[in-house]
Amino acid sequence: MMADIEIRTATPFDAEELLGIYSYYIINTAVTYELEVPSAEDFRQRIEKNAEEISLHSG
Repeated sequence: MMADIEIRTATPFDAEELLGIYSYYIINTAVTYELEVPSAEDFRQRIEKNAEEISLHSG
């Protein structure tokens, strides 16, 4: 049975989990322009600033 998928807008409460995913790509790939992993607080502020443009899915 397939899990239900939920798409929603990211919130500042998602910052640490999202940063955990994103940091892998900063450290191990060239798919992002960032060279250093931002702090959780910096990432949280980015989400607050751009919340309407960031969607998440789960499931």
